[in-house]
Amino acid sequence: MYQKNETALQGYLYSIAKNKWTDVLQPKNFKNANKLNELTLNETHDNNNDDALTKQNLKLKAVMVAFKNLRQPCKQLLADYYFDKKSLKQIALHFKIEENTARNKKYRCIEKLRNMVMAQKKQ
Repeated sequence: MYQKNETALQGYLYSIAKNKWTDVLQPKNFKNANKLNELTLNETHDNNNDDALTKQNLKLKAVMVAFKNLRQPCKQLLADYYFDKKSLKQIALHFKIEENTARNKKYRCIEKLRNMVMAQKKQ
């Protein structure tokens, strides 16, 4: 059960990071033009799909290794939120904390996970 959910979490985190960096790096006046370019790029993307999948799989594996090494309660909090799709309110009740505190803890746990993945890449 967790293997499938861990992969979903990795894919989710990867997608968020990719989209955030795209937004940061892309000037506002080119965003509309980029949508047209995406249609053209999708055709060539199929040719490079194997390389992209391999890179994505490596990134997902790095996230999974980091997730397995993550300590409690971060591991449980992220599992509840991403794998079990629990709301922050439900998580707050489970951990006996306020909802805002749960939101902040989730953010800090994601940052810990991200830092662990980055540390793995440097090795």
